[in-house]
Amino acid sequence: MDGIQDCFYDDDEKYLTSCQLNHQYRVKCHNTNTCWSPILKEYACSMTGQEDNIPFQRFCNGINQSIYYDNSQQYYNDEFECEEWLCNNMYARCDGYWACADGRDENNCSRTKCHSGTHVCVDPVNLTVICLPHTRVNDGEDDCLGASDEQHRCQRLYPPSEVPKRFRCLRDTTCLLPSQLCNNKSDCPLGDDENFCNTHHFKCDNDSTYNRSEIEEVLCGLSEQKNRREQYFSVHTSSNYPSLGNTVVNESLYWSTERHSIANINMDHSEASLWPWYCNRGLVVNTWVTNNSFENICMCPPSYYGPLCQYQNQRISLTLHVSSVDRYATYAIIIMLIDDNDEQQEINTYDQFVYITKESCSTKFNRYLLFSTRPKDLSKNYSIRIDAFEKNGITYVGSWHFPITFLFLPVNRLAISLVLSNRIIQTSLNCLIACNNGTCVKYSNKDRYFCRCHSQWTGIQCNIPINRQMCSYNSFYLGLVNNQSICVCPLHKFGTQCMFTSTCPTNICQNNGKCIPADVTSPDSSYTCICPDQFFGVNCQYSKAKLDVSLINMHIPSYITAYFFTLSNTSQPMQTIILRKLTLFQHTTTFQISIPYHIVIIQSSGKYYLAVLQQSLQTDISTLIQPSQECIATEQLLNSTVTKMVPYRRIIFFHILCHTRTDIICFIDPAYLCLCTNDHHANCMEFKRDRNFQCSLTKHCANGAQCVQDHPTCPSTRICICPACFFGNECQFYTKGLGSTLDEILGYELKRNTILSKQPITVKVSAAITMIIFAVGIINCILSIMVFRRQASQKVGCGIYLLATSYTSLMIMILFALKF
Repeated sequence: MDGIQDCFYDDDEKYLTSCQLNHQYRVKCHNTNTCWSPILKEYACSMTGQEDNIPFQRFCNGINQSIYYDNSQQYYNDEFECEEWLCNNMYARCDGYWACADGRDENNCSRTKCHSGTHVCVDPVNLTVICLPHTRVNDGEDDCLGASDEQHRCQRLYPPSEVPKRFRCLRDTTCLLPSQLCNNKSDCPLGDDENFCNTHHFKCDNDSTYNRSEIEEVLCGLSEQKNRREQYFSVHTSSNYPSLGNTVVNESLYWSTERHSIANINMDHSEASLWPWYCNRGLVVNTWVTNNSFENICMCPPSYYGPLCQYQNQRISLTLHVSSVDRYATYAIIIMLIDDNDEQQEINTYDQFVYITKESCSTKFNRYLLFSTRPKDLSKNYSIRIDAFEKNGITYVGSWHFPITFLFLPVNRLAISLVLSNRIIQTSLNCLIACNNGTCVKYSNKDRYFCRCHSQWTGIQCNIPINRQMCSYNSFYLGLVNNQSICVCPLHKFGTQCMFTSTCPTNICQNNGKCIPADVTSPDSSYTCICPDQFFGVNCQYSKAKLDVSLINMHIPSYITAYFFTLSNTSQPMQTIILRKLTLFQHTTTFQISIPYHIVIIQSSGKYYLAVLQQSLQTDISTLIQPSQECIATEQLLNSTVTKMVPYRRIIFFHILCHTRTDIICFIDPAYLCLCTNDHHANCMEFKRDRNFQCSLTKHCANGAQCVQDHPTCPSTRICICPACFFGNECQFYTKGLGSTLDEILGYELKRNTILSKQPITVKVSAAITMIIFAVGIINCILSIMVFRRQASQKVGCGIYLLATSYTSLMIMILFALKF
């Protein structure tokens, strides 16, 4: 029951007792006795008409496509209670299917040549294509061949979810399939299904290669399953907010490729089919032996060996995911298979790669580690040790230890997720190991200690000397494998001994972008540009679109969340989330984003506000959010009976809301975000309202602060929400004393990397007062020094004291100005 016919008579797909199989992960849909294979988890129920995620556009579009169940297990279709909703709505119009009985939802669409107020039609008498006036459509008389002007009759007998018979015979009730036309067989009493045929190869398939006649084009249009256009969320029935200018974004700029890609290479595959299975999981290489003799040699992957790669290596198969607190850092990750038995902790094999947080956050690295002997020694204990270094200064980040269990298995598989911290690793004071020429460090993932040796030593207690001459002077020696050093190279060095220099092209990264030479194992490009927040692109050559959001007559929260929605004619909306931390008196914040967007929703203090709605893309936008822009929660608009219904049952009430409450611009449901259009209809898209932004790293914030991030695995922003009396990026500072100092108050107001003229008024006033105090104090101190330096003033002790205090005051004034 996996959708694939494995048995000759399809017995594996017709198995009647599939739910009795001892497999807990099989998929069972409502009111069915079939349990599908887990590989069909996303599609199994849709095969029976049931779907977990039914797009809003399918509801009330005239086509019964999906079914769903309510809390009492009663099923409904997506056209339930749609009688009062307009059939000519934004998602039924021009989709190739007559949702209205008179076809007005398909009138004046671009796919027909007829002008407004008419429908394309084939005259049944002279068999020519004409434009039939709208008044003669759905009048009970068949004016067109196949009754294309009275389509509702066949639609009632054969709904779109069933057999799409749409050609109705002349003066008869028989409805035919497109395949029954022009098949040399008269299926209609009067033979009108064959009379118009010029050829008997009539096909309505979209991939048909022959040129259709005008009549065939019209009749093929009756099959909505072949011609219907899938509709996606759109905002063309809503008004722009705010009123936008004329600077339209070049969309190709935003969808430009972010990384270098390998050029397409035309390969000749004529020889590739000669030896497809000669080498098991390997590559066959034709080598020259003598003058007229060649020999096939197999190049085996690490997991196989033998003349034909026919044997499997005993190995460790490791899948590694890495994440880092520092989004702009570059790390060296070293994975080692270690023998834990001997005093030297022999390294069997290792693998090293470069991890760039901003580029590789979502990447899973798959690595093989082989044992030093074949077969492996089952009497030993093996483990995986992973070391991480920050590449800029070869700064040690941490080590992780994972024992290898069940050594009797030929292949041991490990899945590991590492979190790299930016905190400096401290030497442990509770270590019981005597580290002679090293430091005692605790593993990051367990309560166990080890000696991290200095560059010229190895062993459990760092008491075995080694020769470090095999690594370059500015690298870090980590260990020895088969008399070869494991060298950790700095950022611009590479090679087994870090002897080669890897440089970036001159000025390749624009706008202060940071160029990182690519790892030699990366085939994509020779460099990677890490761009500042304001720019993006392969070379940081593009400026991000800027959105300035001002909060008017609203409480200033600790942070706000912006949801950017990008709309498309070919897919559901794409959502991007950005967080911004706000200071105590900050009313305006700026978002910068590299992708186009049409809608922006701002979440502030648990409420949602419509910030931007644009039909044509703009580069820079300034918008206001205020209470009138709030997207009200449906719990405040609908009664409790409706809100307890399943999401799909609530949809029909959304239209009633927009029709009766003309003052509402948007509202939000636990499952949907809805706009009220200009014609007072609901236009909704899926939206998870109760989203959890809790950080995956529990130790990122100090002093019990709450941590939030904009992505569960690859966050671009982490924000610490500090408790009372704490402040700082990680809430690491404590406001001591009975009250707040001037530094603490201004610290919330001060904007980083911003000139004084663009700072808030409180900062400007404070700066002006500081300058006045400094100027007056300096003048006063200089005059005092000039007076009390005279010999006459120093004849008594008070004069000397006043001279000393004048010098002290001068120093205090200078420090006061520098501190500000």
